[in-house]
Amino acid sequence: MKKILTMLALVLVLVALMAAPAMAKPNVAFNTGLAIDGNELKGSLDAGYKFVTGGTDDLLDATLVNPTATPALTDDMYPFYLNTNPAEKAKLMAYFAAKEGWTQDMLDQIEAEIDGDEPFFYLEAASGTYTLVDGFVYALMGTKPTLRINDNYPAGLYTYRGTLTNGNGDFDVQVKLKVY
Repeated sequence: MKKILTMLALVLVLVALMAAPAMAKPNVAFNTGLAIDGNELKGSLDAGYKFVTGGTDDLLDATLVNPTATPALTDDMYPFYLNTNPAEKAKLMAYFAAKEGWTQDMLDQIEAEIDGDEPFFYLEAASGTYTLVDGFVYALMGTKPTLRINDNYPAGLYTYRGTLTNGNGDFDVQVKLKVY
C-alpha cells in the first residue's frame, strides 16, 4: 500500500509539473487580416500573408483588417522586429542603399531595422483599436504614420516577431509576409 501511495504521489507531482507551463501561458486570442492600400491580402496571421508587388516605387499603406483581441490588448506600442537570414538581410540592405536621396541617418536606421536591432513596425493598441505604425518614420521623425511598404519591395519571405500584452500576461506573435 505504501508503494502505491508513493507512486500515486509521484504521478501527481509529474502531472502538476507538466500542467504548470500551460497554466502560466495567458488565455488569449488575437486575430487579424492584412491589407495593402485597401486590398486585403490572402493568408492569415497563423499561415502568413502573400503580397504581389506592382513593381513601382509607390508607397502603399499596410493596414489591419478586422483585428480582434480577446481579452483586449493593453494600450501600448508593441514593437515588431525583423527576423531573417543573412542573405535576405544583404538583399534588403542593397535595395535600400540604392534608393536616391537617402541620408546616412536613414541608411543607419534601416540597417538597424534589417539587423533586428530596431523595430520595423509597431502594433499600436489604443482602447481596443489596433493600427500598424511605421517604425522607420517613428524612429526618425517621432510621428506615428501608418506602416508603408514600397510596391517594388524585394521578393522574399519576411518574418517579424513581437510580444503583445493583455490582462492575462504577455504572448509572442509572429507575422510572416511572402513578397512576390
